[in-house]
Amino acid sequence: MEMSAMAFVALRLALALILFVPALWILHVALPRGAATWRDVAIVAFTTTAPLVAFTYALNWISAGVLTVFLTLVPLFTGILAHRILAHEKLTPAKLAGLLTSFAGVVVILATRTSGLVGISVSGVSTGHALALAGSVVAAYSGVHIRRTLVDVPTPALTAGQVAISLLLVGPMALLVGGPSLADVSSKAWIAVGFTAAFGSFFAFWLLTRVAQVYGATASAQPGYVMPLVSSALGAAMLGEQLGPALIAGGLLILLGLYLANR
Repeated sequence: MEMSAMAFVALRLALALILFVPALWILHVALPRGAATWRDVAIVAFTTTAPLVAFTYALNWISAGVLTVFLTLVPLFTGILAHRILAHEKLTPAKLAGLLTSFAGVVVILATRTSGLVGISVSGVSTGHALALAGSVVAAYSGVHIRRTLVDVPTPALTAGQVAISLLLVGPMALLVGGPSLADVSSKAWIAVGFTAAFGSFFAFWLLTRVAQVYGATASAQPGYVMPLVSSALGAAMLGEQLGPALIAGGLLILLGLYLANR
């Protein structure tokens, strides 16, 4: 990697925040004022930033396809948390069966210690799996907290505040970690930062926050089911990542779980 994971996340958030400035001005949306609201925004910021850092570090030891298989755990954990915390998002037996089936797909990846990469040690694979799993657990609470406390906050203001606080959390850590000068970073790396900032932090955060506010926490986590298919295909086509039998079997179980949960 041309820059540390912390630097990548910090730059991604900084560019996303820059995009929010004209968006808020064009939409005539003001940032929230109440201390309680900012406290809840900070909780959402932490529950999205900590997983982002964990996922970025995990890519040192596992492929993008394997990482996104772990992201399918987010709907499972979100559904369980929403069932316990939110009055109007209860799990039906069919949805629970679907979520557990998808979880079985992740178990296949864990049990076989699949990395999707060549030349990674067993301990390295385990570290990547642990970071991906921990990030999924923390990320699951984000949508639940939005639905519980921030439904009435304008979506662009909520998302902009979330990104700003996330940058305050990650920025100092990126400076402490250090790394090569930004002048030495290739244009390809800058394109990756810009792409993930625009689509992964600006557009996706905005869209998923809105889904959580309007349709519920569980609904906002559903895209996690299709990410493995897209990332695995792109990783194999563009990065030479491996699509082994365990990853394919896990992906099929995840698709079956998606079908059962949404019948």
